[in-house]
Amino acid sequence: MNTFYTYLILLFGSGFVATCAAIIFRIKSKLINLQIIAWLLVRFLADILSYILKFNFNLNVYPVFNISVTIEFLLIISYYLITSRNQNKIRVLFYLIPIALLFFDLIVFNAFFTANGISYVFYNLISTILMLTLLFKQEEMLSFDRLIAKSMFVFHSISFIYSIIEYKIRINDQIMQIVYPLFFLNVIGLNIYISFMIWSQRKK
Repeated sequence: MNTFYTYLILLFGSGFVATCAAIIFRIKSKLINLQIIAWLLVRFLADILSYILKFNFNLNVYPVFNISVTIEFLLIISYYLITSRNQNKIRVLFYLIPIALLFFDLIVFNAFFTANGISYVFYNLISTILMLTLLFKQEEMLSFDRLIAKSMFVFHSISFIYSIIEYKIRINDQIMQIVYPLFFLNVIGLNIYISFMIWSQRKK
C-alpha cells in the first residue's frame, strides 16, 4: 500500500474512532468532558478539511490549521478551568491568550496564510503547563480525568518540542523524514490511547 494512503488511513481512522468513542462514552456515562470531545472533533474535522482543500482544490490549508490551533487552545483552557475548579474572577482572561496570540501572528507576521509559529509554540507550551498543574493536584481529580491530563501532558510536551524546530524541519527534507514520523506517531498514539482508555472504562 502507498505510504501516503497508509498515513491517511491511520490519521483519519484513529481520529474518527477516538472522536466517536468519546461521543458515545459521553452519552452513556458523562465522565468525559465536552471540551475534550470538542477538541478531538475540531482536530479531526481540520484534518479532513485540510485534505479536501489541498488535494481536491489545491488551496492553502494554513488558515484551517491556524484557526484550528486557536480553537483547540481555547478548549484546553476551558478543560483546565473546569477540571481544576478554578473560581478566580479573572479566569476569563485566560481565554484572551489564544486570541491575542492569533492577532499577534496575523499583525506582526502576517501568518494567516503561513504557519503560525508563535501561536503554535505557545499553545503547546501553555497546554503542557496547564496539564502539569492539573497533575500536581491529581488527588482531587476523577481517575478518568487524571488519565486524560496525563495523555494531554505527554502529547503537548512532544508537540512543543516539535513546534520549536518545525520551521527548520520544513526546509530540510532529511530532518523532516526523521522527525515528522515521530510527531505523527505522537498524534496517532494519542488517538489510540484515548480510544483504548474509553473502551477500558466502558468494560468496567
